[in-house]
Amino acid sequence: MLSRKSPTINNYNTYKNNNPDETSKLEAGLYITSTPIGNLKDFTIRGIETLHHVDIIACEDTRRSRKLLNFYNIKNKLISFHEHNEKKVLPKLISILLNGKSIALISDSGTPLINDPGFKLVSECLKKEIPVNPIPGACSIITALSVSGMPTNKFFFLGFFPTKLNEKKRLISLINTIECSIVFFETPKRLIKTLSFFKNFLPDRDISVCKELTKLHQKIYIDKISNILSYDELKKPKGEYVLILGPKPNDDLDIRDVDTMLFEALKLMKVSEAVAQVSILTGAKKKNLYDKALKLKKIAKDKKN
Repeated sequence: MLSRKSPTINNYNTYKNNNPDETSKLEAGLYITSTPIGNLKDFTIRGIETLHHVDIIACEDTRRSRKLLNFYNIKNKLISFHEHNEKKVLPKLISILLNGKSIALISDSGTPLINDPGFKLVSECLKKEIPVNPIPGACSIITALSVSGMPTNKFFFLGFFPTKLNEKKRLISLINTIECSIVFFETPKRLIKTLSFFKNFLPDRDISVCKELTKLHQKIYIDKISNILSYDELKKPKGEYVLILGPKPNDDLDIRDVDTMLFEALKLMKVSEAVAQVSILTGAKKKNLYDKALKLKKIAKDKKN
C-alpha cells in the first residue's frame, strides 16, 4: 500500500515551508505536466507544486486523475479533455488562457502528448503566443528502454501496433528498414496476436515485453521473438504493455525461416502479396519465392483433401 508519508510528500512539504514565496508563484500559461506511470510516489516536487497552484487542470479521465490529486491533497478544478471532446473543449481552454489564467495539462499517466491528445492545444497556444511550459517527469517509453537491454542511442516509437491487416503489412515492411530499437504500446487483449504476428512475419530478433512498469505486478520479459510466447504469464495478459524490438539481425536467414514466413503470409494474403512481402523482409528473389509459394499452396490443399 502507498503511504501518504512518502519521501516525495515530505520533501515537498519541507520545500514549501522553507520557500513559501517560491511555491505560490505561477505565471499564466499552459503547463505540460508529467505524472507517474504507475507508482504515485514517482511524482516530482515541481509537478506537485504545479498542480497545486494552477487555476485549472485539464486531464483525460477525471476519475483516474482524481486518485493522484487525492494522494497529494490537491484540490484544484479538473476539466475533462480528450480526443472525443477536443473540438468542443479546446476553444474554452484557449479562452481561459487568454484571460491570464494558468492550466496544467496531464494525461492518465506519464508525459502528456505521447500517444495522447493535446498537441492541437499546444499548437494553438504557440500560434496565439500563450506561454507553454514543460514540467518533465516519468515516461513509459524511456522507462521501458532503460531496462530492456536494447540499444538506446537511437530508437523509433510507433505507438500502438495497428489492428487492420493492410496497416500491419505496411508497418512490417517499414520495421524491416529500421536499424535501431523500435517501441510499441499494446493492450492486453491484443498482445498475443501482435507477438504472434511478429513471430510469423519478422526475422527472429530480440524483444522486450514490459508489463505494468513501476506497479505492483511489474514484469519484464526479454527473449527472442521466436521464444517470447513460451512464457506462461504472457498467455493470459493483464495490464499495460510496452514492447521493444531490438535492431534487425545482420546474419542471413535460415531457409526454414523464409519458408515459415512465406507459409504464414499465404494464410493472410494472395500469392503475389505474400511473395512481395517476404521478398521485402528477407531479400529473397521473387521468382524463387513465387515457385516456393505455389508448392506450399499445393501442399496445404493436398492436406485438406
